[in-house]
Amino acid sequence: MGVQLLKGGKTGMDDNIAHCSYEAGILEDPAATPPADMYTRTVDPQDAPDKPVDVTLTFQRGLPVKLQVNGKEYTDSLELFETLNEIGEKAGIGRIDIVEVRDYKRYRRH
Repeated sequence: MGVQLLKGGKTGMDDNIAHCSYEAGILEDPAATPPADMYTRTVDPQDAPDKPVDVTLTFQRGLPVKLQVNGKEYTDSLELFETLNEIGEKAGIGRIDIVEVRDYKRYRRH
């Protein structure tokens, strides 16, 4: 999907299979709360079901090779990854706020 601007053109979004991140605009202010409609990958944790999902994740040599959830088994790595993302999305897992301070002077060339 790549980088795109959100409403008002003041916040950029980088969305790919592994994550979705935003930068600029209101997010540059550590005291500001991100807008609720900014989150496209997870429900609000307060709105998530209060019901556990049991998963079994099998590893071989440090790599996930099998996922068992709700009576189904996944062994394809992409399917495993996407299924875990779907579970996390519904449960409100994966939200994090980070404010990055960049020193642009260091990157300038004179």
